[in-house]
This record gives sequence, C-alpha cells and structure tokens, in this order.
Amino acid sequence: LPMNATSADEAAAIADIQSKSQDLGFINSLDTLASHKDEDLYYATDHHWKSRGAWYAWTDLAAAKGWSAEEAAFDILKAADGFQGTLSAKTGDPFLSDTVEIWVPKNGPEYVMTKDGVKSRTMYDESALDRRDKYQVFTGPNTGEFTLEMDNDSPVRLLVFKDSYANAMLQFLIPQCRSITVVDPRYYDGNLDRLMETGVFSDVLFLYNYRSWVQDHSLKGVLDAKSGEPAANETENS
Repeated sequence: LPMNATSADEAAAIADIQSKSQDLGFINSLDTLASHKDEDLYYATDHHWKSRGAWYAWTDLAAAKGWSAEEAAFDILKAADGFQGTLSAKTGDPFLSDTVEIWVPKNGPEYVMTKDGVKSRTMYDESALDRRDKYQVFTGPNTGEFTLEMDNDSPVRLLVFKDSYANAMLQFLIPQCRSITVVDPRYYDGNLDRLMETGVFSDVLFLYNYRSWVQDHSLKGVLDAKSGEPAANETENS
C-alpha cells in the first residue's frame, strides 16, 4: 500500500466472523502469523501465501485437531526461482521475483490425485514451473473438484471448500487424512447434495484468504444449490 494509506480492520472483521461461528470450530491464525511476521510468509510478487505461511496456519489447525505438526517431518525443497506472480506489475521493480518451495512429507503415504479425470501419483504439477504462474505447482490450474486418496489407516475423510490459498496447505493435510475431496466453488458445477450422499466425510474444512471469504458469492450458490439444480457460479475475475 502507499505510505499512510488506510485499510479496513481485518482483525475486527475476523473476530466478528468468529463470534458468529462458535459451533463450527473456527481457526484464527492472525496471532500465529503475526508472531512470525519477520519470516517469508507471503510472496512479494503474488497475492498467495508461501508454503511457510500455510505451515504456520496449519500448526493452528493441527493443534485444534490433535494432529502432529513437526517441521522436521518434511523435506523443504526449492521448486523454482524467478516467480513473478499476479502483483508483480504493481511492485514497480521489474527484477523483483520469488522462490517457490514445496514441503514433501518424509514418511508420507502413497496417494493418488484424481483431477479432471486424470490420475496422478503426486499433487505437484511440475509443468507449472515452466509457466508464468508457478504457484500452480500446487495441484495445477484451478478446477471445480478433485480428490486425493491416501494409502493409510487414517479415519479422516475430509471435504474442503476453498479458494487457491488452500492449495499450498494440502501438502500438510495428506499424512493426516485417508481421503480429501476438494471443492472450489468458483468453478464447481456439480451437485453438492449428490456429493454429500455419495461421499463419506468425517470433517469439513472451509479454507480461504480473508478477502475471498468476504467477497466471494459463489460459495453461497454452491451451498444453496438443490438436487438437480447446479449452482450458478461466478468466475474468479467477476
């Protein structure tokens, strides 16, 4: 932001949302992220958080669920240099760029990601590293629905409603879950009633950045859709 620019009080707004979500299990990571503000939590040229930012939010979720959250359990790998994301044109510095890191579980389960009818043995899209939007290394381009099936004995079958912030956190969820079904309401044209009837879910996670959560109308369309009536979703840019 420009010097002396004012902005809305997101902390107060999040606290208000939390006060209305008492029965749902609300994870507020503001204090955790603020305590690590001197670390690289967000890209300098993109609106997403880095894997490390997602990690600190993950530790709050893990604490709430009683899951292990040990950084030493992951191999932190540099996937790419030279990333210039969606905000790069606004920085005023044509040479500013970011490094993209992935956190791979050292003893994680084998798993299969099914997306747009294609099966893969990894959630990482290596081809994205040759494209401009290198953040797509996390699960590839956005789509309405995809699944991750893990070879483990976890009782957790998770349904995730999300924007693209969630993509960088999925790498931490994989060791904890037997299955993860991911729905991005901006692109979802399926029927949620039918999904809930055919899927066996133990937990539901809504994972968004603040701006998407308060501005996105597509989630309401998906949640309100009735059987046989696919939601009328807006595009990401609307």
